[in-house]
Amino acid sequence: MRGRYSALSILALAAGVAGGIYLERLYLNPSDMAGSTGPEILYWVAPMDANFRQPGPGKSPMGMDLVPVYAGDEPSGDPAEVTLSAAEINAIGVRTAVAQMSEISHRIETVGFVGYDEHLTSHVHTRVDRWIEALNVRAVGDLVRKGDVLFEMFSPIIGASTSDLLRAIEAGDRRIVDAARSKLRSHGMSDDQIARIEAEGVLARNIEVLAQQTAWTRRNWRGLDLSVCAHRPHRRP
Repeated sequence: MRGRYSALSILALAAGVAGGIYLERLYLNPSDMAGSTGPEILYWVAPMDANFRQPGPGKSPMGMDLVPVYAGDEPSGDPAEVTLSAAEINAIGVRTAVAQMSEISHRIETVGFVGYDEHLTSHVHTRVDRWIEALNVRAVGDLVRKGDVLFEMFSPIIGASTSDLLRAIEAGDRRIVDAARSKLRSHGMSDDQIARIEAEGVLARNIEVLAQQTAWTRRNWRGLDLSVCAHRPHRRP
């Protein structure tokens, strides 16, 4: 009986030693074990940085598990070559096709947006309190040419200033006449309007606001009307 127990003890001791050796090779040198059952593992890399290499498994600087690089899967060194695994191809839905020569359709349908050049926009500002009495441009899209009367407005300040100009002309004082002209210009009256008042000798009740530029119109290849339109002023109560 003693001999049988001794033999069993020896077998158990030998199995324990063999198991310890196997576990040591598995955890301390996994590349050797992997090479015996599958492709040889050359090194381990970080999933997000293939330049970070380690001889065995572990963690990347970002805390992610390293992945093995097997023999035959190592990069070729050509930066133009892209290699994806089967899992990556399935995850991002990569589709491949054979390159071939074919004719491109002559008609291409796409989406476009029409706008206007803000650098070509003119803003009309009045400089005195006024009431709009005659409005010539009433709708967005009306064609406007340079010099057209956009609207006529009544302002008591304009009436008083033109009266000062006529009195200065009657007095014959050139300095007062120039001062009266400058005052009308500061209120927004043009030189042509001032000259007309001087020629007619009539007190101006209204002032005409003119377009500073032509609102051009262009038609594209589909006949779409692209217009730069004047801004419609608001009537004051």
